[in-house]
Amino acid sequence: MNMTVPLGDVVEIHGGGTPSRSVPEYWGGPIPWATVKDFKSTVLGATLESITPEGAANSATNIVPAGSIIVPTRMAVGKVAINSIDLAINQDLKALLPKKCVDRQYLLHFLLSKAEFLEGRAQGATVKGIKLDLLRSLEFPYLSVEEQRRIAAILDKADSIGRKRELLNTSI
Repeated sequence: MNMTVPLGDVVEIHGGGTPSRSVPEYWGGPIPWATVKDFKSTVLGATLESITPEGAANSATNIVPAGSIIVPTRMAVGKVAINSIDLAINQDLKALLPKKCVDRQYLLHFLLSKAEFLEGRAQGATVKGIKLDLLRSLEFPYLSVEEQRRIAAILDKADSIGRKRELLNTSI
């Protein structure tokens, strides 16, 4: 029996924000601040900009703990990354904090598999985005954590083989 649950039932979702650009004291501090420009791979370990604790306190941003799943809901819809460092996020990103019944790598692969679907649902005249309700309502395959880990390990290995093959083809 294949059982699915809405994604919103198995993750906690946090939004972000941007400190005022007109207050220089909010910028260049010790807190990495992520935007869609930082999505270069499925690991988010560095950001182009940073903010100060005052900037974080005086905006809608949230500090997201390392190991969260970060999903753009505007512009780079379909991209996904796991942050390897604590960071703040802007309003175009959502942080998904998986509950104990969800393996992070499995969730990452699940969301990557939904990239085309999400891109196809993005709406907007100038900047395309998806609504939070769409993200929350994605049908997440509800498997045991052990089964999720097994599947994620297989998909990680397949990705690794694919990357090695790409490197070989580009060096020939």
